[in-house]
Amino acid sequence: TLNVYLFLNASSGECNIDDLRSILKPFDLCLLADQGVFNNERLDKLTISSSFLYSIYGADRQHSFDNAIASRYPFESCKNQSASFFSDGGTRSILKCHLHDDHPCIENHLFTVIHLDHLNDSNRLKQSKAFTREKDFIDILLGDINALT
Repeated sequence: TLNVYLFLNASSGECNIDDLRSILKPFDLCLLADQGVFNNERLDKLTISSSFLYSIYGADRQHSFDNAIASRYPFESCKNQSASFFSDGGTRSILKCHLHDDHPCIENHLFTVIHLDHLNDSNRLKQSKAFTREKDFIDILLGDINALT
């Protein structure tokens, strides 16, 4: 899971996609979850240059940070669920995807990426409850829970 915030190096302000790619390359990942991303050319550059053939971006709002999943496997289904309330750290969401493959680690598993509020424990708890109310059973939870306690 990467928390990328615009794909910028915090010290220099320069694009850090090449650095991220060099860190990730030895792992030969099949799936990458990102939070704090815009759906733009930087996300595309990282996913394509890292040999991920498929990617999905969760935001239904233009010019908004959200979650993304990049995969070497095609997506069977995807759903983005936004919190029904605004919190101090902004509106948050969970991106849920089933991948299409018969590998036992992939088949019939729900992969999710979440990025909970970073400012308020009460909002984090409300978001967690809202995102887990549905009948979908989450098999693999990726992302940033932002726990303060």
